[in-house]
Amino acid sequence: MSAPILVCGLDEAGRGALAGALVAAMVAFPPNFRLTEKFPDLIFRDSKKMTAKQRAEAVRYIYEWAALIEVEVVEVADIDAHGIGWANRSAFEALIWRPFEAAQYIVDGNLKLGNLGRKAPRVRCVVRANELISELAEIIGRLALVRSEFDILS
Repeated sequence: MSAPILVCGLDEAGRGALAGALVAAMVAFPPNFRLTEKFPDLIFRDSKKMTAKQRAEAVRYIYEWAALIEVEVVEVADIDAHGIGWANRSAFEALIWRPFEAAQYIVDGNLKLGNLGRKAPRVRCVVRANELISELAEIIGRLALVRSEFDILS
């Protein structure tokens, strides 16, 4: 069996039907891996402030080193039918229920997630999660959102 992954970070991009689909991502790295130590010149703190080149470099590193990358998309029709709050909760719950076990799931945002069963004690919803891994999930979510807007998300 592979080594356990300690923490998964979850975040979303695209918040509402006017902006298109909502895309949430979950990213995890192997235990004791510190992306900032491996790549000290790359700034990961706020993907909205990154240049396109910095974001592309971050995505390359994430895909190279991440032990897990999962993406969940909630389409505009579902957002219209159920609301943005439902879309956020639904996307994060679906990611957490993927067949993967983590010691902890850090979700960026003040959400009341349900339907988590035995995983519930390991889920933390944090407003403005300063966890680096949540920011990396947001970068992947933003990339997936851009790709889905151009219909090239596989």
